[in-house]
Amino acid sequence: GGGAEKKRRVMEMFRRAKQMEANGEWEAAEEVLLECIGLDEKDSHSWLALANNRAHVIGNQVEDVRVAQRDARKTFLEAVDRFRGNVHLIHAFGMHELRCGNVETARQLFSRGLKIQPDNPYVAQSWGLLEQRAGNLRRARSLFSRCVAIRPQSEVCGAWAVLEAREGDVTRARELFDLALRSSPPGHPSAAAVL
Repeated sequence: GGGAEKKRRVMEMFRRAKQMEANGEWEAAEEVLLECIGLDEKDSHSWLALANNRAHVIGNQVEDVRVAQRDARKTFLEAVDRFRGNVHLIHAFGMHELRCGNVETARQLFSRGLKIQPDNPYVAQSWGLLEQRAGNLRRARSLFSRCVAIRPQSEVCGAWAVLEAREGDVTRARELFDLALRSSPPGHPSAAAVL
C-alpha cells in the first residue's frame, strides 16, 4: 500500500542524506532530511538525524558554533515534544547539551530519560560519566549501581569499572570488568573495547 511505499521512500532518502553528510554535503543533507520529515513527520529517526545535522558546525567562527547549537537545540526541542517517550531522542538531546557545556540541562534530560526507561544503559552511562567528570563520584556510582542492579549491561559495568580503577579500588574494578565481559553478548565489542 501507500504507507509501505512512503516508508520505503523515506528510508531511501534518509540513506541518501547520511551519505551526503559523509561526503561533507551538510546543507544538502539537511534539505533531504526536511523532505523526509515532510513525507512522514512521525519518523523520529529523521528528526534525530536533522537535529544532529544542524549541530554540525559549518564554518569556524564563534557565531557559526552559536548558530549550529541554537538550530540543533530548536530541532531537539520540537522532536522531544513530538515524541515525548522517545528515550533515544532525549538521550541525544542530553548529549548535545552536554557538548554545549549545559551540564544542568543535560542532567535534567538524562533524569527524564531514566524516568521513562529506568534500565537504559546508555542514559545511565552518560549521566554517570557526566557526574564522574563533575567530581560527583557518589552520584556516578549510584547511577551505575542502579542500572547494574536492574540488569547488568557491559557499557555501564565498564564505565563503573573505569571509575573504580581511577579511584584506586582495583579489586572492585576487576569485579566490574569481569561482570562487563559476562554481561556482553558473544561477539559484542563493547566490553572488550573498554578493556
